[in-house]
Amino acid sequence: MLHLVRSVSASTLLLLLYSPIALSQFSYSVYDGSFDQLPDFDNLSPIASGSSDSISLSVTTETETFALLFSNQITVTSAGTFEFQTNSDDGSKLYIDDVVVVDNDGLHAPIVANGQIFLQAGSYDLRVEFFEKNGGEVLEVQYRVVGGDFSQIPSDGVLSSDVPTVAEIGQWSSIIQWPHIAISAANLPDGRILTWSASETNSFPGDREYTHSAVFDPTTNTFQNTDSNFHDMFCAGVSTLENGTIVASGGNPDDFRASAFDPDTFTWSPLADMNDRRWYGSNLTMPNNQIFSTFAKTANNRTELYNPAADSWTRTANADMQTLVDEHNAILADGGDSQWWAHVAVTPQGQVFQGGPTQTFHTFDPVSGAQTEAWGQMTGDNVRTFGNAVSYDAGKVLLIGGHDTSDEMIELFAQKFGDRFHKAEVGKSVALGATNF
Repeated sequence: MLHLVRSVSASTLLLLLYSPIALSQFSYSVYDGSFDQLPDFDNLSPIASGSSDSISLSVTTETETFALLFSNQITVTSAGTFEFQTNSDDGSKLYIDDVVVVDNDGLHAPIVANGQIFLQAGSYDLRVEFFEKNGGEVLEVQYRVVGGDFSQIPSDGVLSSDVPTVAEIGQWSSIIQWPHIAISAANLPDGRILTWSASETNSFPGDREYTHSAVFDPTTNTFQNTDSNFHDMFCAGVSTLENGTIVASGGNPDDFRASAFDPDTFTWSPLADMNDRRWYGSNLTMPNNQIFSTFAKTANNRTELYNPAADSWTRTANADMQTLVDEHNAILADGGDSQWWAHVAVTPQGQVFQGGPTQTFHTFDPVSGAQTEAWGQMTGDNVRTFGNAVSYDAGKVLLIGGHDTSDEMIELFAQKFGDRFHKAEVGKSVALGATNF
């Protein structure tokens, strides 16, 4: 749209070009009623209607005994096979030109249903039907061209026909027959992968004096045996030193021992014993190349620091984790599941950020000796058992997985840590456990 505007101060004409504002394209109608399956909407009168930029339950404040109808025109620019998907509680259906593509009807908890259809280039009528009776309510609608990734149907209705290439997104290999259940894994400097189980390859360990271990070479899909005959490292704390040495401390059951794996010789050797027995503890390599070992089974609130130059462990009384122990015990007393494994990452200031598995976030300072600080509680559930903390940028940590379905992005600001931290929903994530390596 072109406008002529006179400048009062300069008495000149200015041409201003305005881009048209994108309008919402999904039409919706809300219906009142108690249904056990999707109704005949032609026989119903809506109680509300409007337009929206997405197919979402946010268009209504109704939470029980209602139905929704969304419609839009979709455009396909290149012929191809498209897959549509609804995740709904209760029932839903997706139509294209009055053809049922996805049938997810009926009373049920959240269920994902899919359907495929070949579409020539052109325009088509899209209709999505949904109803909710009682309890929770969910409606999520996505599409993809076969071979691509699922995404929301855009408000302008133009469907993408692009299929990412292998060079862009990679691809999964066929299943690799691993020599043991990989309870723990670590990257070696040359790109190979060290994994180990326990004194048994595929069952709970029977003694404490052996660990089945192997190095996998992804370039040749081959394994080299690297068993340890003196330390059962089942569920030990794991960390990597600056020279690529892998350190495993603690293990089955409640062990003092620590071991080092040499990536040059592919051998395990014993290190100095820890001060406390530990099982299900986390290790974190600090900026000075020392290793911080967190609260763990048997060690409880006590933490300690390993100095590789002196081959010695020192208790870090200032980094007391009693709050984590108290919250861990409360979770268990309430019938929940908590398995130690602190979710930790190094901050830009050389401290330790802890964001799970228990409720309260903390910073610890095992190297400089400052006192522990608490930084509020997570959103969502009370425990993130079997989740993880991943440093993905300078001062930024992604907390993923666990029993909680929410993900949080924790920004550890580069100025004095603790000025503030930012929490933002970043969508659902998938954590791949070592037991399914």
